Order: sequence, then C-alpha cells, then structure tokens
Amino acid sequence: MKSVIFILVIISLAGSAYGFGLNFWKLRSVIRKNEQQRLRIQQQSSHLPNSSPQMTVASEIIQPLDHFDPQIKTTFGQRYLVNEKFWKQPNGPVFIYIGGEGTLGEFADLAGAYVRYAEEYGALIFAVEHRFYGESMNDDGLKLKNLKFLSSQQALADLANFHLQMTKVYNLTAENKWISFGGSYAGSLSAWFRIKYPHLVHGAVASSAPVRALVNFDAYCDVVAKSLATEIVGGSKKCLEMAIGAFNMVDRLIQKRNLSQLESDFVSCHPLGTDLDVLQMVSNLADLFMATVQYDGPVAPNIKSVCEIMTKNSPTAYQNLVALNKVSY
Repeated sequence: MKSVIFILVIISLAGSAYGFGLNFWKLRSVIRKNEQQRLRIQQQSSHLPNSSPQMTVASEIIQPLDHFDPQIKTTFGQRYLVNEKFWKQPNGPVFIYIGGEGTLGEFADLAGAYVRYAEEYGALIFAVEHRFYGESMNDDGLKLKNLKFLSSQQALADLANFHLQMTKVYNLTAENKWISFGGSYAGSLSAWFRIKYPHLVHGAVASSAPVRALVNFDAYCDVVAKSLATEIVGGSKKCLEMAIGAFNMVDRLIQKRNLSQLESDFVSCHPLGTDLDVLQMVSNLADLFMATVQYDGPVAPNIKSVCEIMTKNSPTAYQNLVALNKVSY
C-alpha cells in the first residue's frame, strides 16, 4: 500500500537535498534524551542489568582525517567505550557496536540486545562513536572544506583501523571472532563492514539497515503509515485517516497559495517565500510522524501520544495537526 500521507514530502525529497526536516532531528534528540534519562534512573535504582560504573571505560584512539591520502596529516580523536565484564579470555568473541549520526550514548556498552548476547557468549564489547559526531571531531571539523571527510567510506576505514589498534591493545588473535552491530544508518555500516573487510569481521547484525541506497525511498513512509494504524503500538485506523485528512488540507492550502494561513497556523519563523520554504515546512510537519514512528518508545512523544492528539474531537483533522505541531515544539 502506497500511503498518500507524505506524498508532498516524497516529491520534495526526490527533487532536493533536504532529506528529513529540522523537526526530525529535534524530535529524535528529545526522544533519545528521554531514553538516556530512563536508563540513568534504572542504573541508579539498580534496575539496569550489569550497570556497575566500574565495568565501562571511555577512551579514544587517533584516526587520520583521510585514510586514503597519506599527504593529509590531520588527525582526530575517536571516542569509544569498552565493557570487559563478560569477556571470557583469551578466546572470547568481540562485539563492536557502531555509532551512527549522533553522539554515542553513555549506556552504549551497557544496554541493548548485543549486551545480553555478550553475557551469553562471553564477549568483549566495544562501542565506537562515528566521526564528526559527539566528541569524535577535530577542532575545525565542521568547516566546509572538511565535510567531504564525513562519509561512509571514511567511517568504515575508521572501523578497520580501530580493529587493528584494539587487536594490539587487547592481544587479540584469529580466535577472537568479531561481530559488528548497528541500527539504521549504522546498521548499513555494520553490513558494509562485513562486506568490505571480511577478513576482519566474522559476522554482522544490521538492524533496520537500508543497505541499498534509494533516492526516492517511499517505502519508509509506507512503514510510518502502517505504524500509525497499528493498535499494538498505540495507533489506530482513525489516527491514520486523520493524518491523511490533515495533509490533504495542507496540500489544498498550498495549491491555493494560501501560504499566510500556513505560516500562522504552524508558527513559521519567516514567510514561506519560495517553493523550497514550502517543501521544508511540509517536511517538518511530516517529521512529527516519521521521527515518532522511527524512535517509538514507552515515553512520550511516541505513537500513542501523537495519535491521541490526532484523534481528538476537533472540528477538522487539520486542526489536530496544528495542535500536534504546537505541543511538539
């Protein structure tokens, strides 16, 4: 089923380089902060398994900014975490959790399925932060000239070099089988790490990983639509119907060029003066659903809280969308 909810966004993303709207990253940040706080509370109350602070070590290794041009001497420190609690030395496996497009969480080596697997199989755990995120950045890393080094190819080379250095530090051998873990973009890195460096990685777990890049990835929005209609995660058919109705109204206002109403209703920070402004606004509205579905969890904002607002007895679905936007930001 091809959902029409996000048709405007799909069109815009196919024709521009905007990707997700600004609200996607804002909402993701809020959800991740909530999750970190939840884990922190669990740790303090001893409800987080294997959460002794003595078991984890944070450190960094020096990585070249460019792995492929020896004439570039610039380096940066790549942050990583280590958990040795379950490691059955000397031949236990090594699990490497790959960080994605964000700061590596403080519980990255303490919580997650791979931590439970490590306890079962006696594995040493590494969690590695992605270059150009969190603390893993050189001083002028965000200058335009350096952004070309923010690539999956460089990130994979970082992982290969990390493997080399940790093998020396921990006296690892061929008996220590490495398994990589990652989700979403980092899941793609996990799969590609195994493909590109099969002599280093014995296996890879690639959770929700878009390993084949597509320009017009409308299947992503199909999953969002189905999730909004799924009761077990807090959605409903009515929620999906209201979302469709709300975006149909947004579409009609755009077609009529009634942009001043959109500016007012959705609290635009400046006039919608160009088509790109309009596309960005629609993308931001779609983010309220896309980010919520992608990072759905037990604490609001989640699918349940979004659908509660979208199914209120307001005169129109459009007004519910206006209310959702105000509550979220």
